Amino acid sequence: MSSLTSVLKKFPKVFWISNIIELFERWGLSKEPQECIWVVAYDAELTVRTIVEVARGSHVKANLHLPTMLAAILTTGCERFILVHNHPSNNPSPSKGDIELTRVVMEAANAAGLYFEDHIIVTPNRGFRSLRVKGIIVAPDYETHAQAASPVK
Repeated sequence: MSSLTSVLKKFPKVFWISNIIELFERWGLSKEPQECIWVVAYDAELTVRTIVEVARGSHVKANLHLPTMLAAILTTGCERFILVHNHPSNNPSPSKGDIELTRVVMEAANAAGLYFEDHIIVTPNRGFRSLRVKGIIVAPDYETHAQAASPVK
């Protein structure tokens, strides 16, 4: 596995889902035998600051501990992130549990003033699904979000 620094030099910006898919392919993360969940945190200029595994489970499920996920993001000083998790089964379709996880993460992100921008499922055979593209995650309204997060005067 390449070091995070060398990978981030090659993929410094999160512009396309394909960048994320290629990065996870290169690291071999999409081929993990258990379901794993990673956070990709990046700044307003779309510069990736960290990629960290926040959950590892069985071959069919990983349980995410929200405080662990939020700490992984907040310690970077970033407010934007993507969740990526793998389906060892080669089926990239989101399960009911994946959709529920996305809803819970969105609520936690909103409460913490963070922008949850996508949840991507990757598979060993290079398959993937973006829950944002599927319409399960709605793109954040940055202006409204910033106003809601600012202190009341």
